[in-house]
Parts: sequence; structure tokens; C-alpha cells
Amino acid sequence: KNFDISRLRYGRIIILADADSDGHHIATLLLTFIYRHMPQLITAGRVFLAQPPLYRIDKILSNEEIRTMITAIGTGVGEDFKIEDARYHKIIIMTDADVDGAHIRTLLLTFFYKEMKALLDAGYIYIAQPPLYRVAKGKEEFYAYDEKERDGYAKRLGGGEEAKANVMVQRYKGLGEMNPDQLWKTTMDPVARTILKVTMEDALEASQLFETLMGDEVEPRRKFIEENAKFVRNLDV
Repeated sequence: KNFDISRLRYGRIIILADADSDGHHIATLLLTFIYRHMPQLITAGRVFLAQPPLYRIDKILSNEEIRTMITAIGTGVGEDFKIEDARYHKIIIMTDADVDGAHIRTLLLTFFYKEMKALLDAGYIYIAQPPLYRVAKGKEEFYAYDEKERDGYAKRLGGGEEAKANVMVQRYKGLGEMNPDQLWKTTMDPVARTILKVTMEDALEASQLFETLMGDEVEPRRKFIEENAKFVRNLDV
């Protein structure tokens, strides 16, 4: 309400962030905050996003974890890629069920789409679905994957009273918050786990989102934030 753009001290506000998942997270939070509380800055064209190059394969391949992953899969990348050398026919991306996990998942899907596309064509890439909540009372426990399922279990254990005492609701922000038995039972056990097969369309969508939010073009990013900022809940700040 008290925002006055005429008192702005700087002609440009430049957000400088690394071109990785952490930088993506920080830039998205700042842009969402500006859009919600200082939209006049965006309307006036005062906000700019400066970043290092978006996608450099040489930089990606210098990452030890990426090199280890490529070696484990066995196919090579780019021009050296050979699908027949794949050691595994089920490669599961397992990340935290929070915004950082989503960023990492998007980066990995973009890498597979650009450098190991045949793995997607062959149906070898999957995404694990860890639960968001554990709802428990006494020796009974249930794992929920969204708020609606969480509330349903809470009512069930509470005898119809969602907020009844003795019903414990635990929010998982990361896989590390689960003990080994819980992680196996909910996310890794082939009998009980839920995994989603990634299609070429899924990977393309992830790649396009990655380029929209972290690319050199400002206008697509501004449009995306304006259209989607109102849907953001539970910002991880």
C-alpha cells in the first residue's frame, strides 16, 4: 500500500543467481516477492535477471555426481551414446518432495532429454513418489501424498475429528527425515512403492520450463511468473 516507485533509488534492479537449482530457487522467490508486493517495478520494466550461461555440457560433465551417474548407466552421452550398453532398464529419479527436489528433478530430466534422449524413448526413466505426510495414532500409521489424503487419514484416526489430540501429522521436507524403514516402505520397496514412467513429452515439458525460468529471454519468464505466482503456496524461505 505504501509503495512509491518515484522514490526508487536505482534505475534497474538486477537479480544475479547461479544457473543451478539453488540459483533457480532464489531467483524464483525474489521474483515472486517483487510481483506480489512491488508489481509496479515489473510493469515499469525495472527488474532484470542476470545469469551465467544456461546450458553448457562441458560444465555439466565436470560435475562429479553427473559423471558418476553416466558411468553407472553405461551408455555414454551425446555422440558416444549407445542404448545397447545400458546397464539398467529402470533408472529412478528420487528427490525430496519439496521445491528443491522439484528443481533437481527438472535439471536431471533436462539433461536426459538433451544428452541421453534414447533412454526416454525406451521407457527407462522413472520418478519416485515419496510421501509428503505421515499420519499416525498409536500403532496405526498412514502415508499421504497430498493435503486431501492427509486430512482424510487424520479424520479416520481421529474418529471424524480432524484435529483430535493424539493424531500425529509429520510433514516430510526431505528423504533424510525418514528413518531407513520408512524410506524403504514408502519409496523403495518394489511391492509397495509408487513410481511414474517419464515420457518424452514429460521431459520436453521439463526442459521448456527450465529454459523459460533460467534462459536469456526475460519476457517468457515474466509472463510465467505473472500467471503462476498466485498459485504458489508454502514458499520455502
